[in-house]
Amino acid sequence: MDAGRENKSTGMAGSEFKSPRRPRGSTKFSATIKLGALKQVLFKVRYQELLKRKLGFYEHILYINPCRPINDMSIEVYITESNKINILQVPPLRSVNPSVPVQDSANNSDVEIVRPSKKLAKITYRPPRKNEVVDGIFVVKYSVAQKEKYTGEILSSNGYFVHYFIPEKLKPMKKDILFLLDTSSSMIGRKTDQLRSAMKLILNDLTGGERFNVLDFSHKLVFWRPKMTLWSEKNKNDCLKWINQRPIGGI
Repeated sequence: MDAGRENKSTGMAGSEFKSPRRPRGSTKFSATIKLGALKQVLFKVRYQELLKRKLGFYEHILYINPCRPINDMSIEVYITESNKINILQVPPLRSVNPSVPVQDSANNSDVEIVRPSKKLAKITYRPPRKNEVVDGIFVVKYSVAQKEKYTGEILSSNGYFVHYFIPEKLKPMKKDILFLLDTSSSMIGRKTDQLRSAMKLILNDLTGGERFNVLDFSHKLVFWRPKMTLWSEKNKNDCLKWINQRPIGGI
């Protein structure tokens, strides 16, 4: 039967886990439908996502790419927390191009935020211009107040629960860390800059009493030092200089 000739609606929905425009681990939902005359359709997608807390903030990300102008478009995000929401930020849309700088310090002027209570929030986003293609990453960032005597947080749903807890006044443990650096030809270009920037950031976070070393691997294995080395400003700078001078591509 030809649904188009019979003036009936048919459709297909699915998801794909690999997309060149999205980070690894994200999911792209797609739907294809053929509508009969004067018919309407409503799509609903339900999913669960664990928001990871990074530097004190939770971050909810939505990729907006309808691929065509939409006359009436809006996004609503509801936040319900068991503790007080301290800081709530909605920056301008991020670009899907990773080379474009992120401007999370600014506010999105096209967003309306309503706070019914200290633990609730509603965020509504509407593009400023109609009939224009919207393409970007919509981000909501917020932090939650922690109690003085933090015993953790218990979340429950449908008979299941998860308990998050962090021991109080636990001093950081001294560590021995061996960094493995890939300097093969697959790292030529932007990946090399990312590797060196990441190592600078990580080594700056180490403290006295911790030991580290670096193993460079390509067509052979090369250690920075013959044994684990105690962290110090001098050793850190010597290591970064060595990393920046390492040849890329197995030369």
